[in-house]
Amino acid sequence: MNEYLHIPFKIPPNVDETLTCWDNDEVGQAQFNSILDDVGSKYDDETNELRKLMFFKIFDLSSSHDLSAYICEDIGLIYYCEKINYINAWLQERREIYLKGNIPFNKQE
Repeated sequence: MNEYLHIPFKIPPNVDETLTCWDNDEVGQAQFNSILDDVGSKYDDETNELRKLMFFKIFDLSSSHDLSAYICEDIGLIYYCEKINYINAWLQERREIYLKGNIPFNKQE
C-alpha cells in the first residue's frame, strides 16, 4: 500500500480537460467495468483505507473531488487486483502510468 501513497503525482494544469478526456474514454470505462464484473467491488478493509487516503491525497493536490474520485477508484482496483493476483493488460498499463507519478489523460505527460 505504501508504494501508492508515496507517488509524487503530477497534477494536470487543466483538471477539467483531463476529466473530459477521462469521461470520453469509452474503452477505458468498459475495461474498468469488466474488471469490476470479474473481481467485484467489495474490497477488503486495507484496500478501502488506501482508496480513502488516495482520495484525500489527490484532493489536497488538486482541490478536485472528481479527479480524486477517479484516481482513488483506479488505484483501489489496481491494488485489490494485485492482492488477489488478477492480471489484466489495461490495468497493468494504468498502474505503470500512476507509478511514474502521471495521471491518465494529462496532456503534459
